[in-house]
Amino acid sequence: LRGVARAAKYDGLSLERATETSLRFHLYRMEWPQSSSEIRRARQTLRPLGRLSRLSSPSELVEAVEGEAQQYRTNALLWAGLEKKSRAFVHLLSPGELARVIDSFAAARVQSSPLRLLHLAAERLSREVHHCSLDDVARALHAFGSFDVRDRRLLEAVSVALPWLLQRAEHDPEQALGPPLALLCESLAVLRWPDREALRCAVRFLDRALTQP
Repeated sequence: LRGVARAAKYDGLSLERATETSLRFHLYRMEWPQSSSEIRRARQTLRPLGRLSRLSSPSELVEAVEGEAQQYRTNALLWAGLEKKSRAFVHLLSPGELARVIDSFAAARVQSSPLRLLHLAAERLSREVHHCSLDDVARALHAFGSFDVRDRRLLEAVSVALPWLLQRAEHDPEQALGPPLALLCESLAVLRWPDREALRCAVRFLDRALTQP
């Protein structure tokens, strides 16, 4: 009898503890329904630019990454979506637009390097570097330097094109040579790729700047 009473007591205690645990679990797991305004604010936080599918043209993508997206530099979800969109547009963007897009990622200092986008950009720019301006080349190399991505094929293509690009920029009265030339030399230094023609052009530019009255 004592054994039966003891077993019944333990069964009752076990049931009480199990019920208590279950009630506590439901108490702490209870979530109140969210209001429509809270859901809207959450969506706005996660997707500050709305659905990226609305970016239906290269110009809209460039405008987004250079403009409004720069206000949300810490939003990893946003920049991951923009990288995916950029990869989809990589063959539709002009070489200059592509350089602006990857440089915008560098300006935002995104947490994870857009390596796949940079790989596609290197392939495209190494083939079409002669269609770029000096500013395009400087911005592209700045992006690669910012993410510490050294693509030898791209650097070799740039070295081949630089004499012509620099000569054209030097003789263009509407070309502000100083900023892109400084960015170019800085980026080449970061990428550990000394280029004689770029350094010679920098020397000529500084010499003219110092000797002008």
